[in-house]
Amino acid sequence: MIILRCLALALFASAVSAQTPEVQKISGAYSALNALQTTGTITGHFDVAKEKRDFSNQFQSAWQRGKGFRNEVKDDLVVGGAGEKLYSYRPVQKVYQDVDSLDSITGALWSQNPSLLLAQKPDALGQGTIVAQKNEVIGGKDCVALQVTRPGEPAVVMYFDSQTHLLRQVRADYRADLEKRGTPDVKQANVTIDYVSTETAAKPQEFAWSPPPGFREAHSAAGGDANDLVGKSAPELALKDLQGKAFVLSAHRGHVVVLDFWATWCGPCVEAMPHLNQIYEQNREKGLEVFAVNQQESADDIKSFLGGKKFSLSVVLDPDGAAGGRYNVEGIPQTVIIGKDGVIKKIFVGFDEQGITQAIDNALEK
Repeated sequence: MIILRCLALALFASAVSAQTPEVQKISGAYSALNALQTTGTITGHFDVAKEKRDFSNQFQSAWQRGKGFRNEVKDDLVVGGAGEKLYSYRPVQKVYQDVDSLDSITGALWSQNPSLLLAQKPDALGQGTIVAQKNEVIGGKDCVALQVTRPGEPAVVMYFDSQTHLLRQVRADYRADLEKRGTPDVKQANVTIDYVSTETAAKPQEFAWSPPPGFREAHSAAGGDANDLVGKSAPELALKDLQGKAFVLSAHRGHVVVLDFWATWCGPCVEAMPHLNQIYEQNREKGLEVFAVNQQESADDIKSFLGGKKFSLSVVLDPDGAAGGRYNVEGIPQTVIIGKDGVIKKIFVGFDEQGITQAIDNALEK
């Protein structure tokens, strides 16, 4: 399943044990809930590498103990289900995927609605490193501020209502992480999750879901982890580019080929593309070829997104996700480095400019 994760800047403060009275109050408040409904907004402001991008998405969620849950981000990801039958889908793209367990979508909930995650897994907060921050008043409510870094997740600053001990706001600053990865000219990069309303009274809800007519199943990997493919011959691909011209991967044997699996709705993918294009420009005379393999979007939508962007790398279409399935794509961006011999040398899930550049240099030298 495709999941987006947020990054954040670690702020100054002193470390706090995950077992402090304040943390215990928060975990206890969520443990005591039998129902939770939230509405709010996710806003982001980016000025990175001379490209500005702002967004604001509304979200709403509902959960009832023993019955199910649903989290919907407008024009984006919807996750939820009843009992053991969980799902994720994207209404705009009309694609869906069955989900094995709540653990499979923990990353999505942590980055889009952590309050809903805490209702179902109250210990999720205590599993991280917690650092106290200065309390703030938000919406007229005094809020306890904690910086939380969970294993495998970047840090976020979370503000909990001091009376209810439920989440009121989350702030993340991406700047330090982007600069650490070598991203140039990072002026602003932050995301805020603001809870406009939080209710704990149970309301009639229908959590079961089945795909409507016209929805397609997103093909996930049959072979498991993407890195299982490293050292093996690259699976053949026969796709088309934006102009309808055929793209056959084996026809490019003898070149170092980069396949970048991406989508227009994926923020990290969009941020990575100018850097991949620059890497291509710097190495194309050495025999490098770069193909951005779009995941399950229409040619018209992609052309509209690209607009006046002057990318020289090629964009090819994977309309049903079958190509992504062959490369075990479960999270994007996923970048695959294929050597001149047609063997996969390295796979990156998430954009790592330094690592990708080094892997390409190594492949070009052989």
